[in-house]
Amino acid sequence: MSEENGDLHQRLARAAQALQAHKERFRSILLKSRDAILIVDAEGIICQVNPAAEHLFERSAQDLIGQEFGIPLVPRETGEVVIVAAHGDRPVAEMRTIETEWENRPATMVWLRDVTHHRQQEHALHSALEQIQNIRYALDKSAIVAITDVQGVIEYVNDRFCDISGYRRDELIGHTHRVINSGYHTRDFWKEMWRTIARGDIWRGEIKNRARDGSYYWVATTIVP
Repeated sequence: MSEENGDLHQRLARAAQALQAHKERFRSILLKSRDAILIVDAEGIICQVNPAAEHLFERSAQDLIGQEFGIPLVPRETGEVVIVAAHGDRPVAEMRTIETEWENRPATMVWLRDVTHHRQQEHALHSALEQIQNIRYALDKSAIVAITDVQGVIEYVNDRFCDISGYRRDELIGHTHRVINSGYHTRDFWKEMWRTIARGDIWRGEIKNRARDGSYYWVATTIVP
């Protein structure tokens, strides 16, 4: 064998080793990835899947390989898709794609990250916020509502507060409840109320207030710190 042929043989051997090492790294990524990874050929047929994909689709690699992927693929596209799993589940997955090759033919590598739990949490949060808004609306229509800072300075009052007290909103916000203090309750009454709130407990009781026109009114009061 000539020296030139020997160099070529060595280069080919190194290239083969590098290719094999690349395949092993790729196989390691497939096996260890928590994201579902699929290789889909130009005709949309699944060529390879990793264990996470089997878990997401609830089907074995044997059942998935050779089947149509069924979702249109655009290289380097990111979006969300609904997966139809074998047992009827419909997980939501964030999908990313990239052009690649598989067995020397054009293909697309597809990453699918299960975001079902995250979307469920978002939906639950949205529902909770909607319920809070409904409760607040109901309170605004049926009860006197005020929000103060930790020093007792009024930051918010609803319309019913203004209607009952006779004060405009701008005459109340930025002031304390001394504006409507009737002078009926003792200093010890107020001290006990504030001690309860400072402990983080809910205070309940009846308070006699004075309206802007000098008339008095009683309110069954709940203060939530």
